[in-house]
Order: sequence, then structure tokens, then C-alpha cells
Amino acid sequence: MDQSPFSRRVYFMPKNIITPGRRLIQISYNFKELKSETGGMLLEKIEIINTLKEDNVVAAGCTEPVAVGLAAAAAYEQVEGTLIKVEVWTDPNIYKNGLGVVIPGTQKAGLNLAAALGSLIGQTDKNLEIFSDVKYDFLNKAQKLIEQDKVIVNPLDKKSPLYVEAIVSTDKGTGKAIIKESHDNITYLECNGKPVYKKDINTAKSKDQKINYSEFNIAEFIELVESIDLKKIQFLNEGIQLNMKIAEYGLNKSPGFGVGSKISNLIANQKLPSDLSNKIKAWTAAACDARMSGVNLPVMSCSGSGNQGIMTTIPLAITASELDCTHDQLLKARAIAIILTNYIKHHIGNLSAICGGAVAASIGASAGIAYLLKGSTDQIVAVIDNIIANNSGVVCDGAKPSCAIKLMTAADLSYQTALLSVNGLHISCGNGIIVGKTEKTVQNLGQLSREGMEKTDETIFKIMF
Repeated sequence: MDQSPFSRRVYFMPKNIITPGRRLIQISYNFKELKSETGGMLLEKIEIINTLKEDNVVAAGCTEPVAVGLAAAAAYEQVEGTLIKVEVWTDPNIYKNGLGVVIPGTQKAGLNLAAALGSLIGQTDKNLEIFSDVKYDFLNKAQKLIEQDKVIVNPLDKKSPLYVEAIVSTDKGTGKAIIKESHDNITYLECNGKPVYKKDINTAKSKDQKINYSEFNIAEFIELVESIDLKKIQFLNEGIQLNMKIAEYGLNKSPGFGVGSKISNLIANQKLPSDLSNKIKAWTAAACDARMSGVNLPVMSCSGSGNQGIMTTIPLAITASELDCTHDQLLKARAIAIILTNYIKHHIGNLSAICGGAVAASIGASAGIAYLLKGSTDQIVAVIDNIIANNSGVVCDGAKPSCAIKLMTAADLSYQTALLSVNGLHISCGNGIIVGKTEKTVQNLGQLSREGMEKTDETIFKIMF
């Protein structure tokens, strides 16, 4: 039953998209070399489908507690047996983002709980869905371990890229696991002091042959999207289904702060206009309400974040539905949103003082909407400069239920900026950190994040803890 005030053409729901028991669909496709108008090989043999496929990861709950749980599970699997102690160390941003968000099916928050549950559940094959079905027995045992001071989670003093290290002691020995750079990237396993697995990150990167964002040409990428064989990106349908489903739950059940359902009610009571902008805000916020409050429904993530996945899915799906766009157009818009979000994240960092959902994913979403509005390549590129000129300073103060109001604002910004960009707005060189070339502006944003806001991140951490 749809209780929202705008039920017409809610979203695309093609059948037979989700492959049972196989969430991360393995699809690879090589594009031939494409030359720029100047003859340069700016995009050389880009495996764009590889990048989209690797990013197409389902997550149950916020990915920071999930990463802690996954590391603890991997450490436990090396020895198994009866748990004695669980010790975890994380980078400051994992710690910041993981403490305030509810773990699915538990109605409780905390990294200690995530570590305890992960070591009890095991099952690393579930990947970022490790908390998809938390049994009461596991929850009860986890709480007892915490009460007995057998679970310790500490932040590392030094700021580092995404990092989680877990050591689990049982009556059969000690297991160790390390996750680096992305939330599900297990790079090291150890059993009773002996290494059993070590992943060379640099070698792995060279073999992946994904997009090289350091040499990325935005305009050429957007034009490349037009040549995508749509059969090769049908797996992007799953994210539309999953993320719209959790948004619908948020609208109907009003979890967390109920930001999305409150907007929906204001529309129903004619306190807000029933226009596309407000519909985008309501559905996007509702999905975040549900996710951040621990509703036991999965989401499709983007660049390792469920909220970024929500941002790069829902505003596009609502726009496509309202504008009667084809499903093929929606899939291409999603491809643009995902890749550009990853591009921005490459520069600002996977976890940083800048809010990824409000900045990186809003750029991706706005570019995707501009594509649906039939914007030109130059107009879609303009979206990036326009959003950076507007909200580059939005900070991340941890993952928590109030993230819904940030996503509400970001979703509105994405739509409004797309409209303005398609109608000729392009903030020009000399306005703050905006320079003549958009790629350089993105580099400036990265410098702002990595250098200028390092102290900001430390201050946020100090205030919170």
C-alpha cells in the first residue's frame, strides 16, 4: 500500500534483475580506444563496466560498522572456537562514522557491538551484508561479551586511509585480519602468528584496469556513456529496486527522525507543493531515515557508502519517472552518477572531513539528472563547478540518523543545480576555488579536503569523543 501523496509512476521495477545468492554480479566489458577531438588518447581502453561492476555492492547497514564486523569475522574464521577476546583498531574516520549509527536488526549502535557480532557471525562470504540477518542469540552473546570487557575497539592516533585491524582470540588460538582502502577489501589474514593471506594492493590495482581517475577527462567520459551497450549495465537495475524499496519503507513507517515522511505529509497537507523537487527530497531522505536507524533492508552502495548509493539512485529514479524518461536513459544517468561520484571521492578521499553524500554524491546525482534533462556534455560538466561553488564545505560529523536531513538538502541541491546548469549557469574561473578547467577545480576540492580540512576532521573528532 502506497501512503505517499505522489504514487504515479513511482519507479522502474523491471523483473528478473536480482540474481539469487549472488549480489555482486560479475560482468566485464572492454571498450575500444576512443580518441578525443584533438587526437589525444585521453581515455585509453577504459574498462568502465569493470568500475561500475565493482562499485555495485549491496550493504546491510552503515558500511563503517560493517567493515569492523567483517574484519572481526575474518579474524575469527582463521581459528574459530570459543571466543575469549576481540580487539579492533580503526582509522579515526571509521571510528567517527561507526559509533552513532544503528546496526540492522539490533536497535543498538556501537563499534563494540559490530566487532562482537562480526566475530560471532563469521560468514565473510556475506561481505557487506554480514549484518543482514542478526539472530537474537548472537545479539545476546555479543552484549555479554561487551559487558565482560572482552571487546575493545580503539581509534588509531594517526590519520590514515580507510583501515581496520581485528585480532580475535579463542580457545583454539588467535586470528588477525586487516581491511584497507575500501570497506570490504581484506588485505591480510593471519592464523596463530603465521600469515595465510597477503594482498598486494598496488599489484591488484594494476590488474584491475579500471578507470584511471588521475588522468580522467570528464567531458570524454560523458560522451563515452553514449556508446555503452545497455545489455552490459543491466545489473544497475538492482540498485534501483533495493534503494527505492527502503525509501518506500521510510515514507510509510517514518523511522529515525522521519524526515522523508514529514516532507511527504507536508505535501499531502498542501504545506509544500507537490513538485518534483519535493518528491526527490522526500524519497531520498526517507531512504536515509530507514538506513541510519537500522531498518533491516539492504541498499546498493556507491563508492563504499550506502548514503552515496541512495543519492546516486533515488533522485535519478524519481526524475526519470516524472519526466517519462526511458529505462535506458535512467541506466546511463546512473552510470554517469556512479563514475563521477567515484571520481570526486578519488580526490577528497574515501573517508574525510567533507561529507561524501552531500558533496561527491550530490555532484554525481546532479550530473545524472542533467543527463535526463537532455543537457549537453558542457552543461553536465558545468554541474560539477556549480555544486563545488555552492557546498564544498559541508562537513561529515559521523554517520547517524540526522544524515537524512543532509541528504534531503543535497538531493534538492542536485535537482536545482541540474536545472540551472541545463539552462546556462556555469560558475566561471576566478570564483573562489573554481578555475578554468573543471578537472583542476576537482583537484582543488581534493586539496581542500586532504590539506585544508585535516584540522577540521581532528576538531570534529575531538568534539565528538
